[in-house]
Amino acid sequence: MYEWLTAAAAVLGSIALIATGMALRDMIARRSSPRSSMDVLGRWTVADYAAVFLFLIGFVFLLAVSLLSIRDRAELPYYHLGYVLTGFVVISFAGLFAFVRLFVLLRLIAGAKALSVRAASSEHQEQPDEADRAE
Repeated sequence: MYEWLTAAAAVLGSIALIATGMALRDMIARRSSPRSSMDVLGRWTVADYAAVFLFLIGFVFLLAVSLLSIRDRAELPYYHLGYVLTGFVVISFAGLFAFVRLFVLLRLIAGAKALSVRAASSEHQEQPDEADRAE
């Protein structure tokens, strides 16, 4: 069983390293080309998908380990449950930040669309009699 857990940890660690490398590459690319905040924050990147994926997988593993440590209380050291609960707190904050980023991204996109619609409708305020014809 420990071999499977070791292999799973190695795979997830590799995914985390790849996600970190991609985030660093994106950060270096952003510094070399100046863009607006909407261009930088307005994209849901592969690193964001990887962060959500790692959050979900980590949450499932922590849930399994916490149930194991509650069920087999005598088999594990007394401090093991504390470590698992600390992991829950840390991973919950990671998930919270990922979902807050998604919410902010969706708000930015909705705000940009509303501004573009308002700008397009305000261009022709002086021409109400030409509403039936296309230009």
